[in-house]
Amino acid sequence: MAWIKIPDWSRGSEYMRGLNDRFRGKEPEMDRILSIHGLHPEGLEAHYGLYKEVMFSRGPLSRRDRELVATAVSAANDCHY
Repeated sequence: MAWIKIPDWSRGSEYMRGLNDRFRGKEPEMDRILSIHGLHPEGLEAHYGLYKEVMFSRGPLSRRDRELVATAVSAANDCHY
């Protein structure tokens, strides 16, 4: 469990509510890894933009290889997300 207080996105500013609707998709709540950005919502858009660029843009690695690199780095950092 995160020790950082996560604001209620559905009760935040209009900007936060819009991001909540956009990033939670069809789920009842936004993913916890994304919701932690509640203290700085603009960071959520930057984080997601970087993720999309790294994982989905054209480049020398396939999507599969990118996922494998991300998994190996997470394992090396003892990150179970």
